[in-house]
Amino acid sequence: MATVRSATGGLLLRFSNKGQISPSIRNISKQFYLCLPLHYKRSVSRHQGGPINQAYPNRPFMSSPQYQSHNDKPTVGIGTEWYDLSAERKIQWLLNNGGDAKWGWVVYRTCYKPEFDTAWGIVKSATEGKARQRVAQSDAPDIADKMDWVFVDDCESLEDASREELKRLFKDWARAENPDRNIDEGKYGRGSRYAFFIQVDEPALLSITTGSDTYPVGEGSNGGPYVKIVQAWVDDVAAGGSEENEDWMKIRIGTLHLDFYVELDNNEAWYTFYTSPDSICSW
Repeated sequence: MATVRSATGGLLLRFSNKGQISPSIRNISKQFYLCLPLHYKRSVSRHQGGPINQAYPNRPFMSSPQYQSHNDKPTVGIGTEWYDLSAERKIQWLLNNGGDAKWGWVVYRTCYKPEFDTAWGIVKSATEGKARQRVAQSDAPDIADKMDWVFVDDCESLEDASREELKRLFKDWARAENPDRNIDEGKYGRGSRYAFFIQVDEPALLSITTGSDTYPVGEGSNGGPYVKIVQAWVDDVAAGGSEENEDWMKIRIGTLHLDFYVELDNNEAWYTFYTSPDSICSW
């Protein structure tokens, strides 16, 4: 199983460039990954078959056992294997040892019709609210002190903002949050907080309000409420458009839980979860 696990991680890394990955390979690796037993699945991300991450050298899932000395083996400092930890303990490790000062995603609202104010409140309660409830009952309740979901709610500047505009805003924010890091150099990953953001536009708010994201409501429904998660550092214009670029996907709000946050701390996991725009990612 260890060999298969390493091969899966290597496959994702090798084809992480969108121009190299084919739908068939992506689907095979995705289905295999999702069918793994939980403790194996959680360890795939740290068996990538590459050199130790230089930008985030303490992140256990971004290094390969074949390049590590015995002393470098990720024990997370508490005598437990990484993949046996709860998501809360993994986040705790990232905060204490991995270089992260805060955790949580940035969420942008880009539609301000008053009939969607309730839906926006649902987004907040279903993400940050549920995360706080879960953390309070977890084995690492102290991570609540550094939880920082950033909800950007500014009608004047964000009404109908495009995904490219949001990317520019997000990257400026990420740079300001990391004055001592070259966050633009993403060769070894930026972690969940600085690699992805959440977009809540009119179709998403409509889907939360009615269960359908189209007008008239109910026609062409895609199957329930969702928001959108975006890869911030992929340039749509340079790469020929976001539909082709696979830089965003619809995702059920309930999937934005702590386990998913930890999975995406290995940015290559995006290609495991990626779902085309005609479907909704659920995990």
